[in-house]
Amino acid sequence: MMSGYKTLEEMQSDSGLIKQQSVSLKVRNNDADSNANKSYTCRGMIYDDFCPKQQEFESAALIVEVIPAEPIKSPSDGFAYYGESHEFRCQFPDAGDGELYNVYWMFDDKRIMRSGDYYENGKRVIHGMIETFNNRSHDGLNIIESRYRILSVNSMAEGEYKCGISWLGGQYIKSQPGYLAVREISQPPSVTNVVLGATATLSCSATGDKAANITFHKMDWAGGNSTIISGATQKNNSAENPKPVITEGEVTLQADNSSSGYYFCNVTWGNRSLTSEPVYLNVFKTYGDGNDTWGVLGSVVRVECMSDGELRKDENRTSYRDEKDNVVFPDADVTWMYKGKNDQNFKPIDSNVKHFMESSWIGFDGFRRSGMIIGPIVSDYDLYEFQCVVNYDDKEAERHNFFGGTAFSKPTKLQISSIQSFESSPKEVIDGESFDLTCTALGKETPNFRITNDGRTLDTSRYTIKNSSIEHKNNVEHISKYEIQTWVATVLQGGQDFYCSVDFGPGTTELREKVKITTYYNCKKAKISVLGKQPIGQKINYEDDNGKRTAKVQCPDNTTDTRYIVYESDDVKRESVCQKDTGFYSPPYLAPCLESHAFTSGRFEQVWTLDSKYGAHCTDDNSLGQYSKQNMIKTLTTQNSQCGPTLSCLA
Repeated sequence: MMSGYKTLEEMQSDSGLIKQQSVSLKVRNNDADSNANKSYTCRGMIYDDFCPKQQEFESAALIVEVIPAEPIKSPSDGFAYYGESHEFRCQFPDAGDGELYNVYWMFDDKRIMRSGDYYENGKRVIHGMIETFNNRSHDGLNIIESRYRILSVNSMAEGEYKCGISWLGGQYIKSQPGYLAVREISQPPSVTNVVLGATATLSCSATGDKAANITFHKMDWAGGNSTIISGATQKNNSAENPKPVITEGEVTLQADNSSSGYYFCNVTWGNRSLTSEPVYLNVFKTYGDGNDTWGVLGSVVRVECMSDGELRKDENRTSYRDEKDNVVFPDADVTWMYKGKNDQNFKPIDSNVKHFMESSWIGFDGFRRSGMIIGPIVSDYDLYEFQCVVNYDDKEAERHNFFGGTAFSKPTKLQISSIQSFESSPKEVIDGESFDLTCTALGKETPNFRITNDGRTLDTSRYTIKNSSIEHKNNVEHISKYEIQTWVATVLQGGQDFYCSVDFGPGTTELREKVKITTYYNCKKAKISVLGKQPIGQKINYEDDNGKRTAKVQCPDNTTDTRYIVYESDDVKRESVCQKDTGFYSPPYLAPCLESHAFTSGRFEQVWTLDSKYGAHCTDDNSLGQYSKQNMIKTLTTQNSQCGPTLSCLA
């Protein structure tokens, strides 16, 4: 039953069926189909106390136009580059009845805030804004348009976006989803550490609406330029029509000493490309220049192996840290090998070489150190070479991109520090003279030299070091030179030992070599005199021969009335010799010169001729030898410059 009210004038103006003009009405029907448009009328009758005659009426036709509950425009699939903006649009039909409505947006079926921001776990992951307009038209139909703009696209913004509208009366419309693919480098290369000689893999992944092209580059140390690394491979999942399309690339490197540096990947879609941040590749290795290791004969020597002990992230050797901010130390096992003088190849250290292995440890500088003590050193070790081997465990590869392997140190040869020579020039000297000592030592460092007589001190009562100096040759040969002044003869004790003591530093045995120096007496210091009273003009002449000194008496020149002869006996002679072995003259006195005067002076002179039995003869200095004749003849001497048979006899 339908009842309605009209004005009195309308009711009284017509006694028949009352009709009104038809009107149209647009309604939204979520269940209506496209053929649901129909006309609707209503009929009624009325009577009351004032109008006893029943009246009937029929309403005007009501044309109901059903609008399908679907969007005019849904968000479209699209792509955006990381860091750029992107906008979605959505349109709905407007019935024009003024009913209140609400437009909303969803990301992966979760509501976006009215401000346009989207939060997860209390953190904003998408920063956007929503704008809605209701003054648009489409094919003569009023529309409501909404726009959602993402201000800065990031990897979290990739996904499905929907828009929806609801009216106060309960009707609603939802759009179809539009997918946003973010063109970005989703997984750039990461900091990589690899053992020298091992292989390392650099990876780079990109997402987008279609497959990308990935290349790998190494930056030049000078900066600005880069070199493409050949051999890169890539794959993608586009054959399965996924959203997004993922492109994965990788390149394998054989690590050598030149591999350390910064690497990045370049991802290209058409004429646009993205470049990852450079990351450092650090080559793990051992350190040391392979120089000889020096030890002292009879002492022990320590060889050390130093290698990388922690992961690094840049050329400044900054520590790489994990997600808990801890420095990462990969496990490693350090062993030693050696090669003897008859070996062709290195072999594991064994009992042929006395050694003690130290445990390895990592210092504050991030280097792993492992030592081995060798010795006491014997001469056979001189040709031994040593090499350390560091085996790194690669279990950290998956978590921290560390590629393990085995690192070998440069071989080091064991050299023995020693005294090469200790020499004297000359080895025999005369008291008061000087001699030179030269001590040559072989070693990496300049040793401390000492010159002593007993290994401890120098006898300064006998010797004085006048000058000393040190020369160096080839960085390992050290020559110490000394000039020694002698003061006391040592010939009677068989000479004096001199020691060159060489000390190569704490913990080493002091090396010694000796040489014997004989100091002879200086006969120039020895004194000799003529026995008895010496005539005026008598002299002593000296002759030197290699330390031996001969003293000879020289009598005064003869005069017309005086002759001089040397009076010799068993104890005194014309000559006396000082030997450097003894330092004194023998005989200790020289024979005196005696005077011989003419007869007028009271001397008797008899001249006679001697026959050959007396053996008279001339000597080199034109004097006759000494002969006896019946105890009367004491001395025979010539009377003139010619040696002849005429002799004079002094009774």
